[in-house]
Amino acid sequence: MRKLNLIKLIVLIVIIGNSTGCSANQSKEESNKNIIESMETIEKMEGLKENKGVNYSIVLLTVQDDEKYNRYRKATEKLMNKAGGHIEREFDVMGQKGNIENFEAPNRIVVIYWDKPDAHEELMSNEKYKKESKLLKQSANNIRVIKGTSEMFQSSDSDENGRMYLMKISYYKENTEGRSEMLQKIGPQLAPYGFYTERMIMANDAKGIDTPNEVTIHFHDFAHQNTELQKDESVKSAIGEYNSKYLTHFVYLPLKLK
Repeated sequence: MRKLNLIKLIVLIVIIGNSTGCSANQSKEESNKNIIESMETIEKMEGLKENKGVNYSIVLLTVQDDEKYNRYRKATEKLMNKAGGHIEREFDVMGQKGNIENFEAPNRIVVIYWDKPDAHEELMSNEKYKKESKLLKQSANNIRVIKGTSEMFQSSDSDENGRMYLMKISYYKENTEGRSEMLQKIGPQLAPYGFYTERMIMANDAKGIDTPNEVTIHFHDFAHQNTELQKDESVKSAIGEYNSKYLTHFVYLPLKLK
């Protein structure tokens, strides 16, 4: 909770500092209006939740046979639930952008959370699951799995079907001093565009891909807000500076919620 309060305090100081430094031509009423709007922005950011230490698996795969893949999903759903696994999101992948050499974008991503740390391994070792998983091997290829724990997430009341999602897979440089502070400065710039980090997962293992440091799932309340953001050169410049300063490799995957 102290971490969340600190973030809110920093954002409040920055925003009020900008609002109260009014020019001679700016009225007191206009300044007060700016402060009120800024407070509403902070309230919107209240969707930030504390770390619950939940275990996650991000499955990237290329589905080639939807009929067989759907049979696999139906046949293993109860086995997954019994092991403590629950699908939080499933996405179609719309493209890729980044600098990870030879990275082949999947066409499907499944986000799974687990009730206990070893639940994924428990499912993989289940004999019934092993039998049914043959359907997965027959229907999909280039299967990669990233495992980790959830650090935070933001929630929104917006209609999920109207959102635009984006996943970022990041590899840090050795020296990340000042990274959190820079993120806190960028956050308020993104807020006007209905931009949220739905899930931040710190990776600790991976199969089929080098283990990244972090996987983040973002979304805009509405798809058109991404178009508006792309026109804001100051925000794009800040994000580009962050990537250049703190990341060795990264890839962005625009997503469509299934």
